[in-house]
Amino acid sequence: MLGIDKYIISKILFFIFGSTTVIIFFLFYTGVFVNIVGSIEAAITIYCINTVLLIPITIWYAIERSHKPKYKESDILEAYSEMMSRTDDESAAKETTKRQ
Repeated sequence: MLGIDKYIISKILFFIFGSTTVIIFFLFYTGVFVNIVGSIEAAITIYCINTVLLIPITIWYAIERSHKPKYKESDILEAYSEMMSRTDDESAAKETTKRQ
């Protein structure tokens, strides 16, 4: 899909549906949403559909997030090699200090 990561899509959908659920709830609580939609039945239906769609999107986002690697393997190996070279340099410096 043109190189777009499924994780990014799930994150965007989660943000959109989560935000709209909160906004609709606030508007519904204040009574503005019913005035915008026109009837209480339509307002409840829209809110329920939005909430029902939010549930699988949240699950999908959680699954995609759990499968997303936090670091690349090459980054881990590079950090490890830098750490080992620092320890080798420090131990060599201590050896020279002890000899003097």
